[in-house]
Amino acid sequence: MRRLQEENRGLSRELREQFGFENIVGQSPELQKIKALARDIAATESTVLISGESGTGKELLARAIHYASGRRGGPLVAINCAAIPENLLESELFGYEKGAFTDAKKAKPGRFLLAHRGTLFLDEIGEMSMPIQAKLLRVIEDRMLEPLGGLKGIKVDLRLVVATNHDLRDLLQKGKFREDLFYRISVCPLHLPPLRDRTGDIHVLLDHLLARYNRERGLRISGFTADALRLVEGYSWPGNIREFQNMVEWISITCKGTRVDIDNLPGYLKARIQASSDNTLPSLLSYGLSVEEVEKVMLREALGRSQGHVSEAAPLLKVTRNTLRYRMGKYNLKIPEQSR
Repeated sequence: MRRLQEENRGLSRELREQFGFENIVGQSPELQKIKALARDIAATESTVLISGESGTGKELLARAIHYASGRRGGPLVAINCAAIPENLLESELFGYEKGAFTDAKKAKPGRFLLAHRGTLFLDEIGEMSMPIQAKLLRVIEDRMLEPLGGLKGIKVDLRLVVATNHDLRDLLQKGKFREDLFYRISVCPLHLPPLRDRTGDIHVLLDHLLARYNRERGLRISGFTADALRLVEGYSWPGNIREFQNMVEWISITCKGTRVDIDNLPGYLKARIQASSDNTLPSLLSYGLSVEEVEKVMLREALGRSQGHVSEAAPLLKVTRNTLRYRMGKYNLKIPEQSR
């Protein structure tokens, strides 16, 4: 018994180190303010609303809050409301009893029940339909869960952390989000700024990620040339931290020396050289890019501008949603969690 307790304490300590606030890298005043506030909020039981563009690290912040809270010994259950079809989301959240519908051969607990005595993280809550919002509101108010096909409620004890890349007040005005639910979930609002507003963190992130890939892959990359760094700093990073991390991972593959030069950067960054020299469309051929690489750059940019919404990204590329989804699958591109 003592050995099991020691193993559990060791695992809990590892999780706190892996998902602690120290792993949210950056020294900008904006980020430091958010981290300090989140530490204070973690010590409470209050519901937290984390907002920010895709890729800003909303799930990472949610995990840090959980592992700094009094519920860190309990489960952290996460679900992306945008990644699950609407007709399945209700059963995923609230569970169902045996016989609730044709294929319900046995009862299945929902994410609310799985998060009992821990934390439930609902990512992209702005994608939730109005009927499910109403059911969620009741759980928040009564702490009672009603599975599909159930005859009585189940008491749940959990903390709720939600995230969105939408402006929920805008959704309120459009009638797409319940006002009573909004005030229930926005007790402690935290907004993560985009990377373009944290330019002072570029160097810190580069050092952190390069050190990580050097350690994991046995590399000796010490830094960037002035020209390469100028391109990195001048880019707007629509995909935020996730896109930035992908760039550094690409560099860890292409850079064979100790300094990162322009030739080691992804094609979409190299293409900015020609674009900055004149007002004409940059010549991608001069950088040795294949058709597939160009297409992937365009897909990533469209998804970044639309914050991961396929229905908004498709018109930017002048293709249908089905065509966009096919091409995303072709290159194994995922919708930003949605990043989280």
